[in-house]
Amino acid sequence: MLLDLHLPGYDGLALLNELYRQHSRARIILISGADRRVLKSASEFGRSRGLSIAGALEKPFAVEALEALLSGLAEQEIPRDLPAEGGGPTGELSCSDLAAAIADGDLFLRYQPKLVLGREGRPDRIAGVEALVRWRHPRHGEVPPARFIGLAEQSGLTGGLTDTVFRAAAGQAAQWQAEGLRLQVAVNLSQALLGDTTLPDPLARTARDEGVAPGRITLEVTESAVSRDAVAATEVLTRFRLNGFGLSIDDFDTGHSSLVELYKMPFNELKIDRTFVSQVEQQEEARVIVRTLVRMAHELGLRTVGEGVETKAMLDFLRDCGCDEVQGYAVSRPVLPEAVAGIVARQGPGQAAVSPAG
Repeated sequence: MLLDLHLPGYDGLALLNELYRQHSRARIILISGADRRVLKSASEFGRSRGLSIAGALEKPFAVEALEALLSGLAEQEIPRDLPAEGGGPTGELSCSDLAAAIADGDLFLRYQPKLVLGREGRPDRIAGVEALVRWRHPRHGEVPPARFIGLAEQSGLTGGLTDTVFRAAAGQAAQWQAEGLRLQVAVNLSQALLGDTTLPDPLARTARDEGVAPGRITLEVTESAVSRDAVAATEVLTRFRLNGFGLSIDDFDTGHSSLVELYKMPFNELKIDRTFVSQVEQQEEARVIVRTLVRMAHELGLRTVGEGVETKAMLDFLRDCGCDEVQGYAVSRPVLPEAVAGIVARQGPGQAAVSPAG
C-alpha cells in the first residue's frame, strides 16, 4: 500500500500507529514531499512498530520509479511464515503453551545460509548458516520467534528454550559435518542470559556431547543486550570465547556507547544491520555508514556480515565495500536442514533460490 505522510487533515505517523494497532501485515511504501530525512525517520518509526516498510519515495517522483519499486517487491518472495521487521503481537499464545511446546518438542529450526563473498578470484561459497527457531503450533501453524521470544523472557522459559535450540543446532552441525559439510552455525543468545556466568561451560559441554567443537558455533548477541549490564556481559562473553565459541554483535548502532562496548567486548564478528543495508540503494548516508562499519570492523580484526540482503544491487554494494559475508533473500530464505546441502552445492546467490516448500 502507498501511504502519503501528508494526508489532508491527518498525520501519516498517526496512520502508521493505527496500522500497528491493527497488526497490519501490509507492505507499505511511504511517500512524502518533505526532506528525505523525514522519509527516513518515518520509515524507521514504522519498522520499530513491527510494520513492513517496503520502501520510500520522495515527491515528485517519476512513474518509472514507482514501477521499479513495485517490480522489485513483486520479485521478492516473502514467505508467509516469516514475521514483518520487528515482529508482532503474541495473539493467543500463552506461557503454558510455550512451556508445553518446549517439553513436547514442538520447536524446530530453520537455517538461513550465509554466503562468503569471494576475493581475488576465489568464488563465493556457502560456509555457514543462522539457526532460526520456529514453533509448530496446533492452532497458529508455524509461529516465528518474534512472537514468542518475549514471552519466554517474561515467563522464565529462556533457559529451556535456549537449551532446546542450542542442542538442536549443535546436533545438526555435527550431522552436517559427518556428511562432509563443515558449516559455521550461528545461534542467537537471549539478552536474559547475558548475566548468567555459569552458562558458557554447560553450552560448551553440550556442543561436545553432540559431536561438534564449540568453534563451529557462533553466538549472536544484540548490542542492546550487551549494554544493559556491560560488566556482567563482559564476563559471560569472555567465558564463551575462552570455551572456543565465536561471538557476533548484532543490531549494532553507531553511537559512542556502542563503539565503547565494541572496543571492550571480545567479539570476532560484526553484523551490519538490515536497517542500513536495506537503504544502500536509495540513501548515500546508508552507504557511508555501511562502508565505515566494514572498514572499522576490519581494522579491529572483526569479520563482517551484511544481513537483510534482498537484491543483487545490495549484494554487489557489500561486495564492493569488502564485506566478508551476506545473508538474506538474495542468497536464500530460511530453510529446513535437509535443504541446506543442495544450496551449498549450488553455491552462488544467483543459484541459491529455494522453492516455497523449502
